[in-house]
Amino acid sequence: MTYQDDNAASSLEDNAKSATRSLHSALDRVIDKAESAVNTLGSRASATAAKLGDDAKDNLQGASYKTQKMVDEIGPFLRDRPYLTLGVAALAGVVIGLVARGSKPAPDAQRKP
Repeated sequence: MTYQDDNAASSLEDNAKSATRSLHSALDRVIDKAESAVNTLGSRASATAAKLGDDAKDNLQGASYKTQKMVDEIGPFLRDRPYLTLGVAALAGVVIGLVARGSKPAPDAQRKP
């Protein structure tokens, strides 16, 4: 091997090492940016989940308050008129049963297999 061959081989090796260092540095930068993006998304998701939880809690408390208010208003009426209450409940049961049955045909008692 000649001096020029050794010099060329050394130059190629230096270029390869330099390219490897550059690639490693570029990959480190990409990884850092990806980690930063993941952390940012995680923080945003956490904040959004906390806000949704707070909103759900507020809505549930509002619904609970309204339900309790309605029970407080209707309760005395229902206690004062128990037979009317039972009649309305029975009628509601019949209506719900008819709606649940829907348009299903009645079983045919005449049909034989």
